Amino acid sequence: DKSIKLGLQLMENQAEGLRRHIQVDELYFSGKSAFQENAVVKTTTFGRALFMDKQIQSSEIDEFIYHESLVKPAMTLHSNPKRVFIGGGGEFATA
Repeated sequence: DKSIKLGLQLMENQAEGLRRHIQVDELYFSGKSAFQENAVVKTTTFGRALFMDKQIQSSEIDEFIYHESLVKPAMTLHSNPKRVFIGGGGEFATA
């Protein structure tokens, strides 16, 4: 297990005067490119979560809500979905 045990919080600015503190228990990955900063962490409340530019993108506890509502309508309406194009898909959760 290469994860790091942590006792820190990520703080998200939600709106002017509103911040959310998310308890981080483990850091699985952290990296930065010329375009964005990414982290995959385990949180106390949301389970595993993906952060991009210090903002939560999706988490283990709620990702199905977003991805099921995104993918199921198109796949249900298509009569024979053998090959599909996934536009965006930066989180790799849709595929």
